Amino acid sequence: MNAIVALLAILILASSCKTRSVYQSSLKQENAKKIRHSNIDLPFKNPVGFTLDPLSRLAFLTSTSGETALIDLDRGKALWQTASNKEKFAVYGEFSPSGALLAVNSSPGKITIIEPKTGHEVSNLKPPCVDQSAAHIFYSKMVWSNDQRLLAAAVAAKGVLPERKRFINIWDTQTGNCILAVPAVGNILSLRFSGDSRHLYSFSQDTHFSIYDLTRRTFTTVTVDELKYPHDSYGAFFGGKVSFRDDGRLATVAWNRSIGEAGNPQNPFRSMPMVIGIDLEAGKKIWQREWTPTREERFFQVKTVEFDPSGNRLGVYVHPGRWFVINSINGDILEVFESVDGPVQFDSSLDGSIPNLFFSKKLDKFFGPIGGEKLPVWSIN
Repeated sequence: MNAIVALLAILILASSCKTRSVYQSSLKQENAKKIRHSNIDLPFKNPVGFTLDPLSRLAFLTSTSGETALIDLDRGKALWQTASNKEKFAVYGEFSPSGALLAVNSSPGKITIIEPKTGHEVSNLKPPCVDQSAAHIFYSKMVWSNDQRLLAAAVAAKGVLPERKRFINIWDTQTGNCILAVPAVGNILSLRFSGDSRHLYSFSQDTHFSIYDLTRRTFTTVTVDELKYPHDSYGAFFGGKVSFRDDGRLATVAWNRSIGEAGNPQNPFRSMPMVIGIDLEAGKKIWQREWTPTREERFFQVKTVEFDPSGNRLGVYVHPGRWFVINSINGDILEVFESVDGPVQFDSSLDGSIPNLFFSKKLDKFFGPIGGEKLPVWSIN
């Protein structure tokens, strides 16, 4: 009898764990802490690129015409600035893990390593392993390995580039040589090296995770069933954001799912922000956090998701004006913050989209949304 009771208890516990993998909560949290922001003047209007250094003290800004600037966030001033380039090329940059170097896609197909505080050139990486000069290539995503010896860059192109010609190139940053090119599955949204630099992880717009074994030079693609989304007008996902934990074993995907019906006042069309925790080794979802919007909250959207250095906490920003700190292991909400000034404003003239928004690595500051000539800085602790 005792054995039967124990078995029933196990089954009930397993059932409860399964149903608790999906969490639903209101966007309005009674225990939310109120926070204010201050502004930093920007050297040019409406930057399209914004990259934080590991300590969140420096920011590299770029414009659509190729202007660049390095901002000291503590002092609120630019350390240096460059003018537009002749090709009107939108430059992209990525800080090294120590913050001592900055990789910059300075022109089509070219990556330059610079010293951030001075802007002085340290070295130029040699051409990519796969020659795509005819495609007018640029790099949509770049990432350093933790030891700074490797740099990976996902190739994109102006116009349509067939998938068979999309690659992720990997350089030895000490020699400047490209040492490996691996196939890019789909349009790459995020890249991350494993802590030991033996693996490279990517996530593509078609919701595939790819895991590259750089020692064996093989790769596998992981498809998580819960990320397969419909392509009809209702129930569709949009605005995907991805973050990898440093060890590469855990990833989170943030989406906004369209719900409701257009023209139905009882069930109006609106977006449901959600974040999904993914166990990459098992290739499955481990938790899902959803925020059910009211009719008044119909335009709320998740815009940013970022792990802290421990990998145990996750910062999530839901626009306009809600910040959540979540347990990355089980999806529990740990802290909630709201703007004391009401909904966060942004420049609606920017192609109808909300500019990029960023958490500091320690989740103690929040930057953005970027619009006009001001950078809002929110201190949440």
